[in-house]
Order: sequence, then structure tokens, then C-alpha cells
Amino acid sequence: MFLANLGVPVVFNTGRTDLFLRERVVKPLLAAGLSPDARAFGVCEKGAVWCGLTMNNYDGIHVDPDLKLPSEILHALKGLFDSDFTSTMFWDEHKRAMASQEQRIDVDSAAFLPERDRFAEICFRFFFGLLTREHIAAGDPHPGNVLLAADDKVVFLDFGFIRHVAPDYLEGERGLARAVLAGDAEEVKRCMTELGYLPDPGGFTGEDLLAQLLVAAEWYFDPAFRRLDPEYVRFSLEQGSSPRSPFFSQMRRQTIPAQALLIRRMEGLLFAVYGELRAGANWNALAREYISGEGPSTPLGEVEHDWMTGAPSSAAAA
Repeated sequence: MFLANLGVPVVFNTGRTDLFLRERVVKPLLAAGLSPDARAFGVCEKGAVWCGLTMNNYDGIHVDPDLKLPSEILHALKGLFDSDFTSTMFWDEHKRAMASQEQRIDVDSAAFLPERDRFAEICFRFFFGLLTREHIAAGDPHPGNVLLAADDKVVFLDFGFIRHVAPDYLEGERGLARAVLAGDAEEVKRCMTELGYLPDPGGFTGEDLLAQLLVAAEWYFDPAFRRLDPEYVRFSLEQGSSPRSPFFSQMRRQTIPAQALLIRRMEGLLFAVYGELRAGANWNALAREYISGEGPSTPLGEVEHDWMTGAPSSAAAA
């Protein structure tokens, strides 16, 4: 506010509406002493809408016609929303260019968690199943490529960034994961050497390598239910892969084999998506189905097993 009152232009850049900025941000600032002459501006709805925010620099609301959703698309989306989602969410009627739906404040967040967990598990099974069964690493599982359809099916898009992984190499990666699960430090070092992660194996100890991997992929090596969130994802990535990691000095002497690049990218992007979803699961139990060939650990796993094999799983049969 001090800079704004000196005449320095201040821009509030947000995905929210111009109404939100005027009512929830600028009005309290004016009451606290922001000058009506301040050069305060709003860039709203991800850049699609902009305006002046104080009395003396307001010249109307500007909407970029190239960024505004066509009316027929908005109408179709509103129809889908009204048919299924009004019990837990509301449609933001004040958006001028975007279609935005948010949780109703009278609905407990716990009401959303089972559906988020189901969505996350389907994503996990799709990408890890594709890798395990078809030996294909799909390297772009970001939110724009994974959609929840109106009939509750999950739709996966954009397969332009994939790689076929040699079966023997993939089995080596699974062997490495099994060694981490077993806490076998020397086997971890042997696997990483054979897979090509260690250009100079003599410069590493198995214990340090095991500790590094347990930190980097704690979310699915931890044998307990875990609900993820963005802060945990940020902390884990910092500890497991950034220069601030306690293992950075040994990581910088390692390399990522070409066949592992998209596998690591797939894991990292899925992890980030799950954090944004606040998704929860026993990720370790899910991972062991693909790492060690263990039986289904969830009802969805039993459905997948039955569909893949045409026979009930042993868990379902019991």
C-alpha cells in the first residue's frame, strides 16, 4: 500500500473475478488508507479480464474475446454441472471469461475425499499398469491429460510423449524397487549399477543409496495409508531431488539411464497430481501389485484383475 500511495503501479494478478478483487481486496485497502488515486489494477481469470481497481483509474471491465469461452461451450458445461454437481459445488456466476466451479462452503471437505481417492487410484493403476503390462512409459500424466467424465469414467488423453521400455530393463527397475522394499542395501547398489545409474560404483555405499531412494519415493515405499498434499509433495521433491537434498553430493555423481527418464517423469507428475488432489491410499500396497506381482489390494484392484484375466481374484473368491 505504501508503494501504491507513492504512485508506483500495483497489479493484482489472480484467477479470481474482478468482483472478488474489488470487494475482498481493494475495499478493505481503501478503508485502511489506500489512496483513491493509487494506480492499482486487476488482471483476473488467468489474464482474460483486466480493469482499474480504484475510483480514479477505472475505465471499465475489459475481456479478451480470444480467451473467453464460447457461449455454447459454457451452456453445455453449465448443463453438465447442474445435472450432477450442485449438491457439493457452486457455479461462479461472476466469471466473465472462464467456467469455474468450487466447493460449497456448507459442504465438508471429507465429502470429496472418496471420489478423489478413487480417481487417484484409477490413474495409478492406468499408468503403472501400462508400464508393467505393455512396457510403455507415458510421460505426461499432468492434470490436463486426465479427465473425469460425466459418467464417472476417467479419460486419459495425449499419448504423444511415450517410450517403449525393454522388458529386461523394466524387470531390473522392478528388482531395484523390491530391494528397496526389502531394505537390502547391497542389492540396491548392485541393481543401480547394472541399470546404469552409477558411472563409478566404487564411489557409493549401498546404505547411502538405499537411504536416498527411501527419501525420494517415501510416498510409495511407506507401508501405510498416506494422504498427500502439496506441501508434502514440495518437501519430498526438495529432499529427494533438489540441491538442498542431503543426498545432493551423491546424486550429482549419478546419472539417469535413458530408459528410466520417462518412468521417473511419470512417477513425479503423478505424485504432484495426487498432492493437488489431496488423495489418499496405501500407495505401497498399490505399488507392490506392479513391483512384486502381489494380488489386488483394493476393490478396484479386484475389478481390474477380473477384467484383465476373466477370472475372479483370489481375494474376491475368498
